[in-house]
Amino acid sequence: MKEHIYIVGPCAAESEEQVMTAAREIDKIEEVRGKNSVPEGTIFRAGIWKPRTSPDTFHGIGEQGLQWLQRVQDELGIDTATEVSNAEQVRAAAKAHIAYIWIGARTSANPIAVEEIAEAIVGGKNEEVRGKNEEVRGKNDVPGGTFKGIGIKNPVNNDVALWIGNIERLERTGLPIMAIHRGCNHHPCWEMAYQLHQQRPTLPLLLDPSHMSGNRQLVPALYQTGCQLGYDGFMIEVHPHPEQALSDAKQQLTPKELAEILRQVTGDRCQVTGDRCLLWLRAMMDEQDDAIWAMIDKRMQISKQIGDWKKAHGVDIVQPTRYQDILRRRLEWAQAHHISAEAIQQIMDAIHEESVKKQS
Repeated sequence: MKEHIYIVGPCAAESEEQVMTAAREIDKIEEVRGKNSVPEGTIFRAGIWKPRTSPDTFHGIGEQGLQWLQRVQDELGIDTATEVSNAEQVRAAAKAHIAYIWIGARTSANPIAVEEIAEAIVGGKNEEVRGKNEEVRGKNDVPGGTFKGIGIKNPVNNDVALWIGNIERLERTGLPIMAIHRGCNHHPCWEMAYQLHQQRPTLPLLLDPSHMSGNRQLVPALYQTGCQLGYDGFMIEVHPHPEQALSDAKQQLTPKELAEILRQVTGDRCQVTGDRCLLWLRAMMDEQDDAIWAMIDKRMQISKQIGDWKKAHGVDIVQPTRYQDILRRRLEWAQAHHISAEAIQQIMDAIHEESVKKQS
């Protein structure tokens, strides 16, 4: 069975007790600890600075949390990782001897910000950060200051070219790079990851099922899919008490839940039977099917709203002229895309019939 890279820990560092409890419990999981291809075993993750959508939500504990990650490294011997979004944060993480950093999806959408981060990492090679001081973790002559590697998540938008461009910016630092696939707005965007893998087959590709789903109940299935598709590792959010988490509470697992997933999804369930390319194509198709049904559901919701309006204004539910106009445009589209007119007719008739039911 392939050995995976595991980057696991809470979405955000909230307190020293929370960080140490999570790290100790994760350190006990045999399926993770010391069995991956990263030196010293598992990477423990925790966000210190959190780029959040709303200004009224928890934006991270700040530099204080770096001391807690240092304690994890010193007491448990587990390398730690945190997210950075600007040069100042890079320098703070380097001075705290954090082993790995990653760039989140929001920052990855901004190539100027990624360039700034890359330049700060290169600047960290000087004596101010690393130097010849034995107390500095980076004394092993790893390029780029104290860091052992960098993760880069895909941009929030489905843009593989931008993702690859940012990877190339970071590769100039001389550090090992890992691509982290977290999807787009709780959708997998499998095709984007597949294109990246096709263009950069030797680049480590990790799956982030926590952000991809936004729902802890969906993490096991996504983990199994990533395992079967041949991902090199996983970034998974784990919190001692997810219901009390200050950010992303719904998508975090307990250490016990993570251990159970790893025990269940092993052996034959991770073996590939047949061409892996076919598995990727099927994953892409399944995602498109999900999108189709989600759009149909949304269309029916709108149909219900139209029905309510018609009833309120005394308008007939069935509008033959309107439907014929819709059907004509869809048949023209079918011809332009070399799709059977009969198939489109059947699909549109079925959708129209259901829409009428919703409006009645």
